[in-house]
Amino acid sequence: MKNARVSGVLFILCVIIGAGCKSAPGPNNHSKDPLEPDWVMDPSMASAWYPGPYIFGIGISDKRVQNDLVARKQAEANARIDLARRLCEFASSKIIQVSNDQTGYSQPISSSQIQVITRSQAAEFIHNCPIVKYWRSNMTNEYFVLARLRYTPIMLRMRDDVNRAIVKALTDKSRIKKVMEAYDSEFGIDAYPNGE
Repeated sequence: MKNARVSGVLFILCVIIGAGCKSAPGPNNHSKDPLEPDWVMDPSMASAWYPGPYIFGIGISDKRVQNDLVARKQAEANARIDLARRLCEFASSKIIQVSNDQTGYSQPISSSQIQVITRSQAAEFIHNCPIVKYWRSNMTNEYFVLARLRYTPIMLRMRDDVNRAIVKALTDKSRIKKVMEAYDSEFGIDAYPNGE
């Protein structure tokens, strides 16, 4: 895990955009603390407390950081980075899957376009995501935090970007409509048409 102490929006945006989604620190290093909450190892456990279309990320502070405020801010920044990584991986895989299913492995959207779409939308939304859980291990002196992002608004924005790319790449209107509907279904947007 990175030892950076810098937190805040600029740090997150630089990491997401400059280094790409895959370079975010790997979360879920088990603390071996018997009091550790379930969500530390598996952020999806938080969906029991927060039902709805959410994506979660885990952030961990460096155990060498002694200042509580610095450790907490570092964990918050890392949670947002992890959330951005998870979001980029999830959205990219969905876009590629639908492209393959609908176009017979001839993708109307290139890999570089997919990266631009997912990274730019993640960078825009990620700084506003709330931190909803905090826990500090007395055994390891690490802060663990859980970040939450409402799924549908960002998927709607990504869908709009994807639709613009599809319209440019395809000419058959019925095929365009079919691909757009497939994206909505795959992203789960058809279940939450108003962004709720």
